[in-house]
Amino acid sequence: MTAKASHRSRHASPAPLGDEPLVDEDGVNLTLIRCELALTPRERLREASEFASAVERLRARNGVATDGD
Repeated sequence: MTAKASHRSRHASPAPLGDEPLVDEDGVNLTLIRCELALTPRERLREASEFASAVERLRARNGVATDGD
């Protein structure tokens, strides 16, 4: 498997699921859940870590203290 094939973006669309709804009765976007569940645990951890790092960079750029400060 190539690096490109092994890295799936959280923005990638999941395979069509026929008549299954995109949003449930509570307004939850099921597409986002399906995208996350299509990832391996390692890929989900990497995505979450990248998101957390981006939040930390934004907070630092805007002078917002983090919990560790």
